Amino acid sequence: AEKACDAGACSRQPWALGLMTGLRGSYEFPSRLSLAIDGGYWMMKRQLRRTVRGQFLENDETVPVHYALDDDIRVAGPYLGLGLAYRHPINDRFAWRSRFTVGAFFSTSRNFVSGTATATGATVPVRLFGGADGIDTVAVFLMPELGAAARFGAWTIGLAVGLAFFPRAGSAYKTGDLAVMVISCDAVTAPTGVACAPRSAA
Repeated sequence: AEKACDAGACSRQPWALGLMTGLRGSYEFPSRLSLAIDGGYWMMKRQLRRTVRGQFLENDETVPVHYALDDDIRVAGPYLGLGLAYRHPINDRFAWRSRFTVGAFFSTSRNFVSGTATATGATVPVRLFGGADGIDTVAVFLMPELGAAARFGAWTIGLAVGLAFFPRAGSAYKTGDLAVMVISCDAVTAPTGVACAPRSAA
């Protein structure tokens, strides 16, 4: 789906949004440098709107088909990271923290597709086979962070903002074919109708 956007076939391609929950444990050295280990669960979602153009041959006539598709891409799974941080004191209680984390994201990706097919002036809904089948991937990510922390006795409470980078592209998501959702095709009276369109690659 996202490769279609690179070719200019997407009319909507917002950024992926997600939620990360987890736990972090760290040890700080006297130099204010600290090591941390992270673990938790990560969920991301991206919705695309794209067009796919196809055609089929019927009675020696080429019939163009226009597919308007909405992709609901979901990626979720556990993650594990190892980080290096430095504390920049403001006073005895408050401090800035900068951190850099390298981690692995053990994700499962799914693409739920809905849409329509249009040909010869008629429009029908389409179905994607295999869209709910998940693909498992292990992806390395890099995450710089900047935040603030406050000490209350033996406890430290902090808030940080991070930006995750994935240096390598993930595995290609291979779905099945698109098929029109109609009961039957009237090959006698309307052989070039959209209901007669065969399965097409998404």
